Amino acid sequence: MYKNFLYFFLISLLCQSYHAQNQIWGMTNTGGQNNIGVIFSTDNQGNNQNVRYNFSSQDGANPLYTNLLQVNNGMLYGVAYKGGQKNLGTFFSFNPITNLYVKKFDFDSTNGSKPLGSLLQATNNMLYGMTLKGGANDKGVLFEYNPVTDVYTKRVDFNSANGCYPHGSLIQWNDSILYGLASQGGVNNKGILFQYNINSSSFSKVFDFDSINGSYPLGSLLKGSDGMLYGMASGGGTNNLGVLFQFNPQSLAFNKTIDFLGNSNGSSPLGSLVETTNGFLYGMTNNGGAHNMGTLFEYNIASSALIKRIDFDSIIGSYPFGSLLYASDLKLYGMTHSGGQNDVGILFQYNTATNSVVKKIDFNTVNGAKPYGNLIEIYPNITNVKQYTSSEVCMMPNPNNGNFEIKATKMGSYKIIDALGQPVLSIELNYSNHFSVLVEHLPKGIYFIVSNGNNVSITEKIIVTD
Repeated sequence: MYKNFLYFFLISLLCQSYHAQNQIWGMTNTGGQNNIGVIFSTDNQGNNQNVRYNFSSQDGANPLYTNLLQVNNGMLYGVAYKGGQKNLGTFFSFNPITNLYVKKFDFDSTNGSKPLGSLLQATNNMLYGMTLKGGANDKGVLFEYNPVTDVYTKRVDFNSANGCYPHGSLIQWNDSILYGLASQGGVNNKGILFQYNINSSSFSKVFDFDSINGSYPLGSLLKGSDGMLYGMASGGGTNNLGVLFQFNPQSLAFNKTIDFLGNSNGSSPLGSLVETTNGFLYGMTNNGGAHNMGTLFEYNIASSALIKRIDFDSIIGSYPFGSLLYASDLKLYGMTHSGGQNDVGILFQYNTATNSVVKKIDFNTVNGAKPYGNLIEIYPNITNVKQYTSSEVCMMPNPNNGNFEIKATKMGSYKIIDALGQPVLSIELNYSNHFSVLVEHLPKGIYFIVSNGNNVSITEKIIVTD
């Protein structure tokens, strides 16, 4: 009995020690040494901010509606809206261990300019993104970047017919299809929903937004655990205050599910939705609510009901322009563009279980100001981590190519879900379990192992690499 207790105690210590290495990273649009934005990190609870890089005009400036992307080798990639040789934006990499910033590409009027939204690493290992302007029609482009060869390729020129001026990011639906939104263009010039095939490089418009079903989508799509795509439009709908919608990629059916109302639930959503393990979607609006400074809301997929949870104000933060991060501690993290002690924005934590919000960081210009983007949770030592563990279950070594060894300290049913909440594998464990599980069929990326047995509900991240 003593040996078993010691064994599980040591596993628990290993789990806690690695979990503490997780960090939350983000960018601000202004502030820092040059007042054109910073890259910053905090600990995994949103505390202890550390400015990692101050943007400069030649290397990039003013990141807007974007977040960093951690790829399989541990490096971070991102885009800046301005700066570079032509002041039309840059594409860069950043090493979270050495704080080395490398400008990879200068955007221009031909290949795309003023990039908005974040990057996506698809299953073919390429990075995909979009720009607001530039290209053949100066209405934006969809591009591909090879992180191995550093080759940038313009794939799509947006125009009035097939959509234009994209603000958000792309998501991957399956091995070949990406989905995205353009804020304008289409039949009604109110934006479109489109798909792009990474194998054939073919582009297809699948829905035209209008006044009734929503207009001018400025965020990104979410692939829900029910297989549907969910998103928001900043305008249109019954009250012309924006909508929340559902799209079926199988039938191509579009369904407006929520009309934003203003004071009662918010208006003008500018970001994207996130799904948590409780099955709900969470998002923010830029305006509306009790103080007309934005809201944080919860959406029930099953009942199509939306509940306003938080009214933003000048103290806890106001006018959020970005999206929420669902972190491994089961808390939501986000930023506001204004409000807080210095009225230049805050970083906050929201607890879905207690419906409580805690301000974690007041931006103050020196440490950044006016964030427009999103946060990410990263693993700074992803390239040399030997194991990743939790207090109840260990998946080792982590990261690896999908052949994990599982050790459990509690009996119960566990499942592995992807970053969007979709279950990919179910496992039944007891105290004597100590076996391997092969998940190499999964695309490379970050997954969660979740336990819902014995009145516990934990979430820990595992990483599938090459």
